[in-house]
Formats: sequence, structure tokens, C-alpha cells
Amino acid sequence: MVLPSRAPGRREGEAEEGRLRRRKSRMFQTDLDFEIVPFIDTIILLLMFVVVTTSFRGQPGIKVDLPASAATPAEIPKFTEVAITQEGKLYIGKQEIPTLAEIGPALQAQAAASPSKILLVRADRNTRHGLVVAVIDAAKRAGFIEATIATISAQE
Repeated sequence: MVLPSRAPGRREGEAEEGRLRRRKSRMFQTDLDFEIVPFIDTIILLLMFVVVTTSFRGQPGIKVDLPASAATPAEIPKFTEVAITQEGKLYIGKQEIPTLAEIGPALQAQAAASPSKILLVRADRNTRHGLVVAVIDAAKRAGFIEATIATISAQE
């Protein structure tokens, strides 16, 4: 029995062209599978980099609701901080000062220990204005050369 030299129903040379076409398509075929594991590893590494390099700076101390200001905040060197709550409680750092009369001697001790002699007053927006002025006056008498009132920017 004699086998035909070409596939039935095809013209001469078509069988060979079909084989070449299949071979070429396999040669140029690329693997386009999306690998999810390396992608997740990369995202985790980027997230760790952001967390490690980000600095979180909050305002430590007593919780007060600061008033807003449109002025740009200036950088303040090392300072002594006085916090005044809405209820009128006074704090130097985290130490509570029971009465307004006792703030003067406490500020004198802080002024003697502070090389910059700068006072930062963090007063709640609902604090009586007279109490803030009294604290600033006591600070001036204690030897502080500058008193700054802390605010938050108006955009916050």
C-alpha cells in the first residue's frame, strides 16, 4: 500500500507550511502568567520601608483643644511647656500645679534649669483668657524671655 505524500484535502506544500506555522508559534509564545506571590512580597517590603522611615510626631502631654491660627508655625528650640486645660488645671510638663499662686515658684525653678528661657503655653481654646495672661506674667517674672502660645493650623 502506498501512502499519499500529502494530507488528503490539502494542496501540495500546505502540510509543510502548517508544520512551520505551528513551530513558529511555539517559538515566539511567551508565558504571560501573573505571579502574585512576588508582587505581594514587593508590596510588603515597600510598606515596611514606609513604616520604618516615617516619623510620627504628636504633641505629648495634657489633652487640650488648641485654637486655630492662619500664621505659619515657627520652629521652637528647646522650651518649657505649660498646659492649661479647659477646667483651668495647670501643668508644667506632666506635673500638675495645684493653684495659680504656686505656678510662679515652679516656673522660677524651670527657668533656672532651662538654657533657652522660652515658654510654650498650650491652653485649651475654651480656657479663660485671664488665666493665660496670668501664666505668661508669672513666666516673665520667673525669668523667661519669651512666651509663645501654641495653636494648630487653620487647615487641620
